Amino acid sequence: MNNSSLCILCFQPSNITNTDLPVCQSCLKQQAQNLEQFEDEIDKIHQQDQVKQDDSSSISEIIPQKLYLGNYIAAKNKNLLKKYQITHILICGDFLKQKFPDDFKYHQIMIQDSLNQSILEYLDETFNFIDQATNVFVHCAAGINRSPAIVCAYLMKKNKWNYDQAFDFVKERRHVVNKQTNFAKQLNQYEY
Repeated sequence: MNNSSLCILCFQPSNITNTDLPVCQSCLKQQAQNLEQFEDEIDKIHQQDQVKQDDSSSISEIIPQKLYLGNYIAAKNKNLLKKYQITHILICGDFLKQKFPDDFKYHQIMIQDSLNQSILEYLDETFNFIDQATNVFVHCAAGINRSPAIVCAYLMKKNKWNYDQAFDFVKERRHVVNKQTNFAKQLNQYEY
Protein backbone atom coordinates (compact mmCIF):
# COMPACT_ATOMS: atom_id res chain seq x y z
CA MET A 1 0.00 0.00 0.00
CA ASN A 2 1.48 3.40 -0.89
CA ASN A 3 1.68 6.35 1.53
CA SER A 4 -0.92 8.42 -0.32
CA SER A 5 -3.69 6.05 0.77
CA LEU A 6 -2.80 6.15 4.48
CA CYS A 7 -4.55 8.50 6.88
CA ILE A 8 -2.24 11.38 7.74
CA LEU A 9 -3.39 11.28 11.37
CA CYS A 10 -3.39 7.60 12.38
CA PHE A 11 -1.57 6.01 9.41
CA GLN A 12 -4.38 3.50 8.87
CA PRO A 13 -5.86 3.02 5.40
CA SER A 14 -7.77 6.08 4.26
CA ASN A 15 -11.32 5.55 3.04
CA ILE A 16 -12.21 9.15 2.18
CA THR A 17 -11.17 10.43 -1.21
CA ASN A 18 -12.82 13.88 -1.49
CA THR A 19 -10.34 15.69 0.74
CA ASP A 20 -7.01 17.32 -0.14
CA LEU A 21 -5.17 15.04 2.26
CA PRO A 22 -5.95 11.37 2.91
CA VAL A 23 -7.80 10.78 6.17
CA CYS A 24 -9.86 7.94 7.55
CA GLN A 25 -13.51 8.22 8.58
CA SER A 26 -12.68 7.80 12.28
CA CYS A 27 -10.10 10.61 12.33
CA LEU A 28 -12.32 12.89 10.27
CA LYS A 29 -15.16 12.39 12.76
CA GLN A 30 -12.83 13.10 15.70
CA GLN A 31 -11.50 16.27 14.08
CA ALA A 32 -15.05 17.48 13.46
CA GLN A 33 -15.89 16.90 17.14
CA ASN A 34 -12.75 18.76 18.20
CA LEU A 35 -13.68 21.66 15.92
CA GLU A 36 -17.22 21.80 17.39
CA GLN A 37 -15.82 21.90 20.95
CA PHE A 38 -13.36 24.62 19.96
CA GLU A 39 -16.11 26.68 18.33
CA ASP A 40 -18.29 26.29 21.44
CA GLU A 41 -15.46 27.72 23.54
CA ILE A 42 -14.97 30.62 21.11
CA ASP A 43 -18.74 31.27 21.18
CA LYS A 44 -18.64 31.52 24.99
CA ILE A 45 -15.81 34.07 24.79
CA HIS A 46 -17.66 36.05 22.11
CA GLN A 47 -20.85 36.04 24.16
CA GLN A 48 -18.94 37.40 27.15
CA ASP A 49 -17.37 40.08 24.96
CA GLN A 50 -20.78 40.92 23.47
CA VAL A 51 -22.17 41.65 26.92
CA LYS A 52 -19.30 44.09 27.48
CA GLN A 53 -19.90 45.99 24.22
CA ASP A 54 -22.74 48.16 23.11
CA ASP A 55 -24.90 46.13 20.69
CA SER A 56 -24.55 48.76 17.99
CA SER A 57 -20.79 48.26 17.77
CA SER A 58 -21.19 44.96 15.95
CA ILE A 59 -23.85 46.00 13.40
CA SER A 60 -23.59 49.19 11.39
CA GLU A 61 -26.50 50.58 9.42
CA ILE A 62 -25.28 51.42 5.91
CA ILE A 63 -28.66 52.06 4.25
CA PRO A 64 -31.61 52.34 6.67
CA GLN A 65 -34.10 49.49 6.38
CA LYS A 66 -31.98 47.83 3.68
CA LEU A 67 -28.28 47.19 4.24
CA TYR A 68 -26.32 46.43 7.40
CA LEU A 69 -22.67 45.51 7.90
CA GLY A 70 -20.97 43.76 10.76
CA ASN A 71 -19.08 40.86 12.24
CA TYR A 72 -19.55 37.20 13.13
CA ILE A 73 -20.35 38.02 16.74
CA ALA A 74 -23.45 39.90 15.58
CA ALA A 75 -24.32 37.08 13.17
CA LYS A 76 -24.62 34.74 16.17
CA ASN A 77 -26.90 37.08 18.13
CA LYS A 78 -30.46 36.33 17.02
CA ASN A 79 -31.97 39.04 19.24
CA LEU A 80 -29.72 41.67 17.70
CA LEU A 81 -30.55 40.50 14.17
CA LYS A 82 -34.26 40.63 14.98
CA LYS A 83 -33.83 44.11 16.49
CA TYR A 84 -32.61 45.33 13.09
CA GLN A 85 -35.37 43.35 11.33
CA ILE A 86 -32.81 41.39 9.31
CA THR A 87 -34.35 38.99 6.79
CA HIS A 88 -31.28 37.98 4.76
CA ILE A 89 -27.67 37.30 5.72
CA LEU A 90 -24.71 37.33 3.34
CA ILE A 91 -21.65 35.58 4.78
CA CYS A 92 -18.32 36.61 3.29
CA GLY A 93 -15.91 33.90 4.30
CA ASP A 94 -15.23 30.24 4.65
CA PHE A 95 -15.43 28.50 8.04
CA LEU A 96 -18.23 30.83 9.18
CA LYS A 97 -21.48 29.05 10.00
CA GLN A 98 -25.04 29.84 9.09
CA LYS A 99 -26.28 29.96 12.67
CA PHE A 100 -30.06 30.34 12.16
CA PRO A 101 -31.02 28.79 8.80
CA ASP A 102 -34.67 28.47 9.84
CA ASP A 103 -34.96 32.19 10.66
CA PHE A 104 -33.01 33.96 7.89
CA LYS A 105 -32.28 33.47 4.20
CA TYR A 106 -28.53 32.92 3.80
CA HIS A 107 -26.05 33.21 0.98
CA GLN A 108 -22.36 32.45 1.55
CA ILE A 109 -19.30 33.14 -0.54
CA MET A 110 -16.08 31.33 0.31
CA ILE A 111 -13.59 34.17 0.25
CA GLN A 112 -10.55 34.47 2.45
CA ASP A 113 -8.98 37.56 3.97
CA SER A 114 -5.88 37.17 1.84
CA LEU A 115 -3.73 39.35 -0.39
CA ASN A 116 -4.22 36.77 -3.16
CA GLN A 117 -8.02 36.53 -2.90
CA SER A 118 -10.06 37.61 -5.89
CA ILE A 119 -13.49 39.03 -5.09
CA LEU A 120 -14.49 40.08 -8.60
CA GLU A 121 -16.01 36.68 -9.42
CA TYR A 122 -18.49 37.06 -6.53
CA LEU A 123 -19.74 40.57 -7.24
CA ASP A 124 -22.68 39.72 -9.50
CA GLU A 125 -24.13 37.10 -7.16
CA THR A 126 -23.64 39.26 -4.07
CA PHE A 127 -25.16 42.29 -5.79
CA ASN A 128 -28.23 40.25 -6.74
CA PHE A 129 -28.62 38.79 -3.24
CA ILE A 130 -28.36 42.21 -1.56
CA ASP A 131 -30.53 43.95 -4.11
CA GLN A 132 -33.36 41.43 -3.85
CA ALA A 133 -33.28 41.27 -0.04
CA THR A 134 -35.49 43.30 2.26
CA ASN A 135 -33.09 43.90 5.17
CA VAL A 136 -29.74 42.26 4.56
CA PHE A 137 -26.87 41.84 7.01
CA VAL A 138 -23.46 41.38 5.35
CA HIS A 139 -20.68 40.04 7.52
CA CYS A 140 -17.31 38.36 7.60
CA ALA A 141 -15.34 37.51 10.74
CA ALA A 142 -14.59 41.05 11.94
CA GLY A 143 -16.52 43.26 9.52
CA ILE A 144 -13.33 45.07 8.56
CA ASN A 145 -12.12 43.78 5.15
CA ARG A 146 -14.13 41.22 3.20
CA SER A 147 -17.72 42.22 3.93
CA PRO A 148 -17.03 45.98 3.58
CA ALA A 149 -15.45 45.30 0.17
CA ILE A 150 -18.61 43.47 -0.94
CA VAL A 151 -20.80 46.29 0.41
CA CYS A 152 -18.64 48.87 -1.42
CA ALA A 153 -19.03 46.92 -4.67
CA TYR A 154 -22.80 46.86 -4.18
CA LEU A 155 -22.90 50.63 -3.62
CA MET A 156 -20.65 51.25 -6.61
CA LYS A 157 -22.95 49.36 -8.95
CA LYS A 158 -26.20 50.56 -7.40
CA ASN A 159 -25.25 54.26 -7.27
CA LYS A 160 -22.74 54.41 -10.16
CA TRP A 161 -20.04 55.48 -7.68
CA ASN A 162 -16.31 55.00 -7.90
CA TYR A 163 -14.53 53.02 -5.19
CA ASP A 164 -13.49 56.06 -3.13
CA GLN A 165 -17.06 57.34 -2.96
CA ALA A 166 -18.35 53.96 -1.85
CA PHE A 167 -15.54 53.43 0.66
CA ASP A 168 -16.01 56.89 2.22
CA PHE A 169 -19.75 56.27 2.52
CA VAL A 170 -19.20 52.93 4.29
CA LYS A 171 -16.34 54.25 6.46
CA GLU A 172 -18.55 57.09 7.67
CA ARG A 173 -21.07 54.52 8.92
CA ARG A 174 -18.65 51.83 10.13
CA HIS A 175 -15.42 53.40 11.31
CA VAL A 176 -13.46 50.16 11.66
CA VAL A 177 -13.49 49.28 7.95
CA ASN A 178 -10.10 48.94 6.32
CA LYS A 179 -9.08 49.94 2.83
CA GLN A 180 -7.38 46.60 2.34
CA THR A 181 -4.89 46.94 -0.51
CA ASN A 182 -5.87 43.85 -2.52
CA PHE A 183 -9.63 44.47 -2.39
CA ALA A 184 -9.22 48.22 -2.97
CA LYS A 185 -7.06 47.54 -6.02
CA GLN A 186 -9.65 45.14 -7.45
CA LEU A 187 -12.56 47.48 -6.78
CA ASN A 188 -10.73 50.41 -8.33
CA GLN A 189 -10.69 48.33 -11.54
CA TYR A 190 -14.26 47.07 -11.14
CA GLU A 191 -16.48 47.91 -14.07
CA TYR A 192 -20.14 47.57 -13.37
